[in-house]
Amino acid sequence: MEGEERCHDSGGEAATIIEPPTADDGMVDVSVKDGPTAQRSLVGAGEGEDGSSDASPDVDSPCPLARPIEVTRLASALSLTVDDFDDLPIDQTMLLVEKGLALRQELPIKKKRNPKDASIWGILKKNVGKNLSKISMPIAINEPLSVLQRLCEDLEHCKLLDLAADEADPAKQLLYIAAFAVSGYSNSLFRAGRKPFNPLLGETFDFIDADRNFRFVAEQVSHHPPMSASFAQSPKWEMSQESGGETKFRGTCLKIKPAGRVRVKLLPGGSTFEWCKVTTSVEDLFSGTRWCDHYGTMVITTDNNKNHAVISFTESSIFKKDKRRDVNGQVFVPSSSDDDTPKLTFKGKWNTELVCPELDSKVIFKAPTVSQDRVEEQYGFSPFACQLNALPADGTKSKQCLAPTDSRLRPDQRMHEGDVAGADEKKIELEQAQRDRRGDVEAKWNPRYFARATISAQRISVSPRTPRKAKTKSMKGTPKNPKDLASHAPDPENSWRFLGGYWTAKAKANFGGSPVLW
Repeated sequence: MEGEERCHDSGGEAATIIEPPTADDGMVDVSVKDGPTAQRSLVGAGEGEDGSSDASPDVDSPCPLARPIEVTRLASALSLTVDDFDDLPIDQTMLLVEKGLALRQELPIKKKRNPKDASIWGILKKNVGKNLSKISMPIAINEPLSVLQRLCEDLEHCKLLDLAADEADPAKQLLYIAAFAVSGYSNSLFRAGRKPFNPLLGETFDFIDADRNFRFVAEQVSHHPPMSASFAQSPKWEMSQESGGETKFRGTCLKIKPAGRVRVKLLPGGSTFEWCKVTTSVEDLFSGTRWCDHYGTMVITTDNNKNHAVISFTESSIFKKDKRRDVNGQVFVPSSSDDDTPKLTFKGKWNTELVCPELDSKVIFKAPTVSQDRVEEQYGFSPFACQLNALPADGTKSKQCLAPTDSRLRPDQRMHEGDVAGADEKKIELEQAQRDRRGDVEAKWNPRYFARATISAQRISVSPRTPRKAKTKSMKGTPKNPKDLASHAPDPENSWRFLGGYWTAKAKANFGGSPVLW
């Protein structure tokens, strides 16, 4: 809820952490709970009633920064090395953030939006029809978030993934996955006037959310073409995503055709879902009231080669203004080869809510309201979005474990929350430095935490069914046969997998070998 204060609190169910005792504290009981959300629990003596510890940092640590003592003690109690940290339960990652740390709900400086503060006509008129992802833009049209952080913003409504993981009915499970796929667009309505920062090659970002109980890491894996890869984990699900594609200027609008895919796996041992995002356009570029639209057909496939969902995003039209931002979806769980009747349907608008008439509760997703003050003074950011670029205070555990390549440390983006003039000069400096080292680095560049993945031909050949006209109206853009599905299938050339190792490096506060970006 807007204005509501949220804190990282290890006392809640989603992030319960009982610190292990020191060597003098006595015995440690390490147990594993059964069930789909199995977690290790640590119980010991020698702590205060609030679970605090009087341990001090390990000053003899060989790492450039002293590793958090809680992580070292945790690994010892579990008979692990700190190198195993990537394999620990998600809730134990919360040891890397302070207890009771208040998260900011607003940006530090309120900035009135001025539609005329960025005259981009001089740039755009020279690049009609060109891929604008390769064109340097003035910082005045940026918002203080990177593309990597925008990928994390897609997880604002990840509670829908929790619902899917808890749901036994495959149709309802797919329904919640579809609602989550749509929810990522709900924050875009008031963000059309700005664009996120393009990450530098090798730039990273991580986020640990104790409230939603997930951890997230992203890396800029390619510069030409630009491509970002991310991986998020929760006790109930895993999600990987790539972000790339082309942005072209078409007269009075920008067309953004995405590349890459989203892949969600429910845990433990649950189904896997994949989809590609739809086309986005930014309209009325020079009117001062830019607005965005999302349109096309999204197909969500599953690993059982049968169940799928088809979601139609209606393209805005001056002749059908009442249909603007409309979304219609159908969920198919066929019981036989000729069963083409949807089990569930849903409809609504991607910026407000989605309703499933077959369910008693009806509303399956409702977007939070964005106040006019946030639109005018906070770039349209939700409280969650405001947290993503918050820099931890000096001397804190969170700051100590921050990678030197993290987006929150990028100087021009950091300055953009206040000193816009100075940020523009720094942005030009960083981009020029990247050009200077491009010849030496880019040709032999290997990402540190991600590698190219392969997609099986079987997954790509899945053909979503088209409902019979006699039973339900077929949606525009719905694939009719396996050949038509090619445009909805994940692109093997733009698929990346997480290699691991990042959370181990973070636990050690040791990111040795990271590139120098700023």
